[in-house]
Amino acid sequence: MSLGKLRSCVHAAAAIVAALCVAPIGIAGDFEFGTMIRAGLSGNSDHELAIGTTAASPSATGQVNPYFNGSNQLFEIGYLKATNTAYVRVHQNLSPASAYSQVSFNPVGGAAAPVDAIWRLPAASFFARATDSSGVNLVSISNLTLSGVSGSLDIIQPIQSTSLLAYQLGGFAQPSVSQSQEVVFRADSGGNWKLQGSMLVLGLLSNGGVASGSEIEFGVTAIAGTPEPASAALAMLGVAGMVAFARKRSMRK
Repeated sequence: MSLGKLRSCVHAAAAIVAALCVAPIGIAGDFEFGTMIRAGLSGNSDHELAIGTTAASPSATGQVNPYFNGSNQLFEIGYLKATNTAYVRVHQNLSPASAYSQVSFNPVGGAAAPVDAIWRLPAASFFARATDSSGVNLVSISNLTLSGVSGSLDIIQPIQSTSLLAYQLGGFAQPSVSQSQEVVFRADSGGNWKLQGSMLVLGLLSNGGVASGSEIEFGVTAIAGTPEPASAALAMLGVAGMVAFARKRSMRK
């Protein structure tokens, strides 16, 4: 075999390795939680914060206290590996030092996401909605940032839009918006991460508007997966075998 053919063989093997390393079958051990911040209803059992395996069927709910006040408020969604805790919180204002309301979730069985997990925030699950059409109401999300808690993150696919706006304004409406593509990253060295931003909700029933319950809401689902070492090992073994075979044929000639 000529040197050129040997190189072509090695290049082909490398392409196979790359394909195997990014294939879906190379990810295992999924860990998932969903969060939601919504209008709820002030002073009522109707919740404003929710978290669980899915946002639609939360394991924990709570109220924003004091209730949304018509100004920008800091929110945070994150995961802390040391305590295996996913959480969602809303501050009273934009200061991280201000008091906040929070609900937390620990997966059944206590399984924690691995430190080397690859986290995904699916585009369709990253949403803002304002669905009451009988008045003026909106939810505005801005200054979205994704960061670590005990170090920096490895951002593989960043947030495409740092702001989301859903509204019903008389005859004009944009009732639902989401991200344009999935957000992908690795957590910090401790396995932690947090998503922060500013949230403004207007048109709430308790503040003179009409919206309550889920008529104004914002949420995101986070999914963690661990690369399977067996996939990469098999791929590298295949490459080694192909290279050895090519060299042996070359020596015979």
